[in-house]
Amino acid sequence: MSAALVFFVHFHSLFGSRAPGALSQVSQFLWGLGNCGVQIFFALSGYIIYGMLMRKPVPYFRFVKRRIVRLYPVFIAVFLFYVCASVALPAYSKLHTARVPLIWYLVVNFLMLPGILPIVPLITVAWSLSYELTFYLTFPLLVNWFHIPAWRQPTRIAFFVALAAAGLWWPIPGLGTQSWLSMFVCGILLNETSRWRFLWPRTGAVAAASLFAISLALFGIGGTSAAALYDGQILWKSPFLMTIFFIGTFALVHFSLAYEGFLSRWFQWDWIRWFGNISYSYYLTHGIVLHLILASVQHLALPKTWPVPVFLAFFIASFAATALGGAVVFLAIEKPLSLRRQSARHASAAAAEAVAQSA
Repeated sequence: MSAALVFFVHFHSLFGSRAPGALSQVSQFLWGLGNCGVQIFFALSGYIIYGMLMRKPVPYFRFVKRRIVRLYPVFIAVFLFYVCASVALPAYSKLHTARVPLIWYLVVNFLMLPGILPIVPLITVAWSLSYELTFYLTFPLLVNWFHIPAWRQPTRIAFFVALAAAGLWWPIPGLGTQSWLSMFVCGILLNETSRWRFLWPRTGAVAAASLFAISLALFGIGGTSAAALYDGQILWKSPFLMTIFFIGTFALVHFSLAYEGFLSRWFQWDWIRWFGNISYSYYLTHGIVLHLILASVQHLALPKTWPVPVFLAFFIASFAATALGGAVVFLAIEKPLSLRRQSARHASAAAAEAVAQSA
């Protein structure tokens, strides 16, 4: 779902001007709510990584190695594509935007530093990976240094609630509020409370879905567009609206995980799970596919504004093309290089554990 939301952002940026009449406003609305897709990624990352670290102690360098193996194979393939495309198509290149020597610019992009550092990302969406990688590198150290697994659960929850509130409401000079980072904490709190049960689960699930939908709508209609030099176009949100989105995301995911209701069935639907499996490959490649489509459209003598049926059909076809591109990259690169190694490692560990138990 979060990857699909990100699609709205880039589709509107490239093709929104071709939408007729009121459909242009709909495209703008989808662009607004699509900006929260990355934040949902952060919440899911917080949930998964915190769960790994709390289950059993993991040597730091082994943990980091696994995360690098998870991130880099697809990233390297996309990075090399962008470098080659920048050389072959200088009119579309970002290399000339670098305020540092070219080699250094390529190095910092390869290390996923744009976003954390004030550098224009070579891969537009890769700014968010700098936050992901920084979280992977620093959070295990904090968990170990502060002995967080040894804390009582109420203490852990109170600590992370306070940390989320600080990120949402306490501005840092020159940086503002860190709502992006607070979404990692949303995932952490989801992991802590995933076994909690509430009365009237169906009513709670309906309320959770409604609150999440409202928060998405507020992203679509209540944000102020701002051009960010290093991160591209972003959507500024007030701390109050970000807090609603934080709570809405927490509620939706909690009722999806904790109860066998309509939310759980929805997210277990085969097509939703399939799209979730390819979401990382999709996230990194959908922009490439959309730009290839744009290049094709620009070579055709088409009117600047399209009829409603044509625009809607083009929207659906473009999404299908990006999904196909993401699936190809997933099957060719991510699955054999990032996931199969992890599956083999887990199978070996399980076999070793079974031998130990039988002995």
